[in-house]
Amino acid sequence: MPHAVNWWWGLWLVGFLGGAGLYTGTTNTVIARAYTDTPLLLVTDAAVIGAAVAAILVVRALTAVQQNHIHQHPRRGAEPAVHVEPGT
Repeated sequence: MPHAVNWWWGLWLVGFLGGAGLYTGTTNTVIARAYTDTPLLLVTDAAVIGAAVAAILVVRALTAVQQNHIHQHPRRGAEPAVHVEPGT
């Protein structure tokens, strides 16, 4: 399992749990928190952005492993790929 999965999971939890209580209450209290809890908002937003980047790295790593597996282990009974030169 790529290390990016651990980073994604940890950053997602920080972003989710850090911002869980920020949007409860009336509209006025939510707006007031946006002005008073700015550092917490920035940390949770940075964690969510980091989680998104880590998720991209996870998908890229998984795709590379799948592509490697496909090229090393062709399907049984499958015809080999025939390369045709253009113009022939």
